[in-house]
Amino acid sequence: MINKINKLVRILFLLVFINSCKTAEFGFQSIDTNGMVYDFENRPLAGYEVRIGKYHAVSDITGRFLITKIPSGKYEIYGTKLGYESYTGTMTVGDIKQIVYIRVPSEKQLLDLVDTALTDNKIEEAETFLRRAKNTGVTNTEMQLFEAIVLFRKNDVKGAIKLLEDMKKSGINDKYVILFLDELKLKEQEK
Repeated sequence: MINKINKLVRILFLLVFINSCKTAEFGFQSIDTNGMVYDFENRPLAGYEVRIGKYHAVSDITGRFLITKIPSGKYEIYGTKLGYESYTGTMTVGDIKQIVYIRVPSEKQLLDLVDTALTDNKIEEAETFLRRAKNTGVTNTEMQLFEAIVLFRKNDVKGAIKLLEDMKKSGINDKYVILFLDELKLKEQEK
C-alpha cells in the first residue's frame, strides 16, 4: 500500500513538474507584452486597438499598450483605428524584454503620398496610396478629388467627370472640384 502511495505521489509530482515546465521554447509560460504605436511622422497614436491572437489592448495617449499574460508562441497581430491604416503581421511572444513597435500612416499622410506620387507622375504608385487611404475608413473631398485626378491621368476622362459630378450632386461645392469639372468638360467638348 505504501508503495502504491509512493508511486502515486511520484506521478503527481512529475505531472506538476511537467506542467510547470511547459514553457514553450523560451522559458516563460506567459509574458506581458509591451508595445508602442506611431504614425508616419513618429507621433504617438492613441486609441489604436492592437490584437495579438485573442488578446487585445488599446494604445494610450503616449501610443503605448500592454497586453498581460500572453502564452509564449507565434501569433498573428492586428491593429485598427478609424482614419489610420490597419496593421497585420506575425510575431513570436517569448522575450519579457520584447517591445512591439507598430508604425501606421494616417489617411492624411497617405494622401500626402498620393500628392507626391502624382507630382512625380507615378500614377500606379498614386493609385496604390489612394487605395490604402480609402481603406482607413475615411472618405473626404480631398480623397475623391485625388481619385478624379488619377482617373484623368489614366485617360479615363469620362470616369473623372462622373466622379466630380457625383461629388457636386452630393452637395460638395469645393472650388477645386468645380474648376476641375469645368476643365474636363471643356476637354470632352473639344474632342
